[in-house]
Amino acid sequence: MKKIYQVATAGLLLLAAAAPPASAKLLLTENFDYPAGNLLGNGGWLQYMTRTSDPIQLTASPLVYEGYQKATGLVANLIPGSSSSECAYYPWGNYNDDRINSGTVYASLLINVTTPGEDSYSFAFVGLSKNNAGLAGKSGDEKCRIFTKATDASHYQIGVSKNGSTGTYADATLEIGKTYLVVLKYEFVDGNTNDICSLWLNPDMKAEPKTADATISSAADASATNGLIGIELRQGGNGGKNGAKVQYDAIRVATTWAELFGDQDEPVNPDPQPTDAAITTDKTELTFDSTYQFLPAERTVTVKGEKLTGAVSASVNSADFTVTPSAISADEAMSEDGAVITVKLTAKTAGDKAAKLTLKADGAADVTIPLSGTVVAVKTLQNSLAVQNQAGDGTEAFYYDGIGATVTHIDASTNRVYAQDMNGGICFDFGMSYTPYDLKLNDKIKGLHGLVIQDETTSANVFVPMFSSMTVTEGTPKEPLEISAAELARDPETYIFRLVKLDSEVEFTNVADGQTFAAKTVQGKSGETAVNVMPFPGSDLIGMTVPQKASSVAGISFSPKVVTVRPRTAADVEMPDPAAPALDITVEKLYSEAYAEIGTTYPFARLTVDTSNLERSTQIYLSGANRAMFAIDTEEIPAGTATYTVNVTYTPTAIGKHTANLLFDATPTELSQSFALSAVAIDPANPPLVSADASTITEFTAEVGKPVSQTLAVTTSNMADYGNARLTKGSGAFLLNSTSLLKNASTNLTITFSPKAAGMFTDELELSAPGGNTVIIPLKGVATGQGTQPTAPEGDSLDDLSDLNPVTYFVEDMETAVPNKPFQAEGWLNVANKGTRAWWGMAFKADGSTATDGVDAVNRAAKVTAYDFFATDDTPAMMTLISPAVDYKNTPAKFLTFRAMGQNLSDETSIDPLNVWFLERDGQDVQAGSFGIEIPTGSDADRTWNEYIVDLDGLDLPDVMWFAFNFQSLRGKNSSVIWYVDDVTWGRQDIPFIRPVEKLHEFTVAPGATYTRDFEVTGLNLTGPIGLKMVGSHASAYTLSETELPKEGGKFTVTFTSAVEEMHTGFVELSSEGAPKSYIELHGTPDKSLGVGAISLDGNDAVRFIVADGTLSTTSASTVAIALHSANGALCGSVGGNAMGIAHLAPGIYIATATLADGTTVASKIVLK
Repeated sequence: MKKIYQVATAGLLLLAAAAPPASAKLLLTENFDYPAGNLLGNGGWLQYMTRTSDPIQLTASPLVYEGYQKATGLVANLIPGSSSSECAYYPWGNYNDDRINSGTVYASLLINVTTPGEDSYSFAFVGLSKNNAGLAGKSGDEKCRIFTKATDASHYQIGVSKNGSTGTYADATLEIGKTYLVVLKYEFVDGNTNDICSLWLNPDMKAEPKTADATISSAADASATNGLIGIELRQGGNGGKNGAKVQYDAIRVATTWAELFGDQDEPVNPDPQPTDAAITTDKTELTFDSTYQFLPAERTVTVKGEKLTGAVSASVNSADFTVTPSAISADEAMSEDGAVITVKLTAKTAGDKAAKLTLKADGAADVTIPLSGTVVAVKTLQNSLAVQNQAGDGTEAFYYDGIGATVTHIDASTNRVYAQDMNGGICFDFGMSYTPYDLKLNDKIKGLHGLVIQDETTSANVFVPMFSSMTVTEGTPKEPLEISAAELARDPETYIFRLVKLDSEVEFTNVADGQTFAAKTVQGKSGETAVNVMPFPGSDLIGMTVPQKASSVAGISFSPKVVTVRPRTAADVEMPDPAAPALDITVEKLYSEAYAEIGTTYPFARLTVDTSNLERSTQIYLSGANRAMFAIDTEEIPAGTATYTVNVTYTPTAIGKHTANLLFDATPTELSQSFALSAVAIDPANPPLVSADASTITEFTAEVGKPVSQTLAVTTSNMADYGNARLTKGSGAFLLNSTSLLKNASTNLTITFSPKAAGMFTDELELSAPGGNTVIIPLKGVATGQGTQPTAPEGDSLDDLSDLNPVTYFVEDMETAVPNKPFQAEGWLNVANKGTRAWWGMAFKADGSTATDGVDAVNRAAKVTAYDFFATDDTPAMMTLISPAVDYKNTPAKFLTFRAMGQNLSDETSIDPLNVWFLERDGQDVQAGSFGIEIPTGSDADRTWNEYIVDLDGLDLPDVMWFAFNFQSLRGKNSSVIWYVDDVTWGRQDIPFIRPVEKLHEFTVAPGATYTRDFEVTGLNLTGPIGLKMVGSHASAYTLSETELPKEGGKFTVTFTSAVEEMHTGFVELSSEGAPKSYIELHGTPDKSLGVGAISLDGNDAVRFIVADGTLSTTSASTVAIALHSANGALCGSVGGNAMGIAHLAPGIYIATATLADGTTVASKIVLK
């Protein structure tokens, strides 16, 4: 029997932000009127980024400034810290209604600096995306940053930056340890990169001064979409520079100067006396009884007034309580019904709570109402794993929070909501508690109070909400985890309630003909693994016929013991595609004669045609000039599925080379195929004949370097094709002007004697008629002289390489290129490293063809090839085209761009590549290094210009270097590839580009544990947002926190989870319109040796772990690092040093590991309560 748990239900209003005083239209006022200790957890302060070390502290002795603030509340203390030190932000409202993206926004504050830091910032306005605003652990765009730097041991300066890493400073020199009033202003200006940031020091508060002490407008503007939504306190410096030790207090934010300071001309009565005005209430105390931790409880008070001249303000003196509204107009208070205010108790800590509600109005005596209540502790569950780790007996109250879970399915029949967070799936059973809810698919939910109960159907834990209150935001749709049935069967408990998709075909077994899906199990198998498929009630899959096979099945994984998948809709069961039509043809060539005889019929070819699912018949016919010489015995293939044979015969009726095409015209047209037919026929009664008078060729005599020629008349007749001429002995001293003989005509063949050395040379000239006779003519030549001097290399010498006056920018468009002449351009070297040939020039016409004479040229480029028609053998060749020297160290934008094209590229033969190198001097030597750029050599890239943008920022390269385009091959007739290079540039600052801070990240993690990593990218010259997508063979194991970043770039988090012990490769693909795609390569490897079970808990009596004030430390001064793992082996955090912040972690059992200075480690189990 199903157990019913009767629980109370209550509504919830969202917690409002702290309200400003009624006397000013402030967006935010912050006097840090909270208990001493950590800042986070008070007011509206949230963690900024994921940094958790060194929590920001609140201490006594608030800052004071005459006319601005007297001593009230506490003060926020920031330390220099490190890159892991905590940062905090306070949103002044919600994204939709309160973000500011036009006009102006001001902030005034008090600052007292103890250590100025190294030109680093500690305060800023922030803008966050819609999905991140108001959430802890997120980051965004920081604008109007306050910078400080020391001028001597006791003085410093203060400056401002729009979003840069260094400040623009005011002229004034300030005293360390003294309190100053600072005003910031951000002004939105139409256009790009022209918004203005201004800063004033100790200004006159009556009116905005015309001139600021520091102003800057350069650099990127705030996002036009996200604008500004809050303020940030930052520890840890920036850009590797030490941060400041500084106090901040009395922060106000408004949209005008007057709203910051009010009417400064109005005289202040230091001792106002009550008049006959009065405030009355319907209650003298408010008791809240008991409520749960984090769950708001509210009470109302009716406020009335008499003879009021101004508004009634309402305030509470404890962060555990809030009051809304914070101001009531005099008219409302003096109305017949008065005005109602609401007081809420929303405590983050358990225990008895007490405070005072104070009502004030000019001329009236203050009214104070005591507040009291009791907050019952609940255990916080940060994720779905924590839900499954509970006992499930329904005896303890829990609070599900963390980053939240996205709804993947709502089962209206049971009022169960299935959702998924970064750790797995979770089932919220609203039906068991009769708790109402209003949710839809893809809502992201958290902040629920409830019980954890073991479900009798699945034996898995479900979360039973006790109240309707929860936080609901718009989530990103969850894609199913693609997984094999075998992997799911190995550990189904890990995937309980998670949205999955079986990645292989599912075959349904024991299914009757015509059986349809119902809300019950259909059995099947995927590979050798048994699979249960059970649609949810109400699914449109119910009633559809169960197929023999499904290409894939998706849905909610519903059993911790076996593979059970519950499809949500019909779309989750992918039916196999109907069999596609196919036409496969196999050719068997029967004809093997070199030459056919006219009048004879030859079997030419036999074609086997296999068809399947053809909708229409296929027509077969012959085409081409000589189609009458060929015949086929079948002219049509019927529709359907079968195997047929088509025979082709060849019957020549005239001499010649005969060609035709055999065509199969099929439907659809992409199945159509054609085959080329070719044969040569002769007349045996009149065979082909070649003749020449050998006596006309006499002995050759020549000097070395001075070729001589003779002409031989060659006649052909009865020819079916062209005749052939070739030299058979390979002496290398003779050349022919043609290797073809005209058909049935006379050819004047020129024979050239061109010796390279003195001596006697012989060869044989072979003349042949295909299918006919062959004539052999002997050749003899005598050479005299000493031979010619070696040809000097073309181009320049590598000795001319100069590093004088290196450049930070150049553009070379190759327009000085002269077709087929050595390339020359100012500042460039063209070197023949091996052999004599260097790079040449080439010109191109508008249609892309080459303009070898330069006529009608619309573009020119540098060209390199090792092909040489006149070469008699292959010789090594190496050609290098070298840019001017570049000043890598001082180049602001380190981009190399160029275009390249290959000609005669092939997939069948080996192609010598084009290399792109950098050169550097090593003493007198020149060394070459590779950038790893691979220019494609396959046929797909043939005769296609490709553009390359190479980001060299942050690489370990020489301060001064050269770029080199290098080609190495064998010079001769066998090297046909040609490479072209054009439009080479360096240092351009207008290139749109996406630059990741980290391009490769490798890690190991315990199997099934969750690993997270923050990444940052910068957008350069982009016009639109940056899209993020996971690709690669294991993309499904990774999850991205964002799918889009602003065009300026930003930060995002990658989460990895897998139980499979193998390397998981994935790529974060970064794209933006007009920019090349960039990638971050990820290699994650689950390794069971990293689990908690691999950590020795033997301990060390000399070293003990201490948990106090939200910090984990040890008793040993030699501790150099601390790491903390959860009970399931997931790394929760690590830090260098002997102190690690743990206040953000959920209660539970953890394994702490300390590394000592001598390299030894100590581990211990600790319990966080």
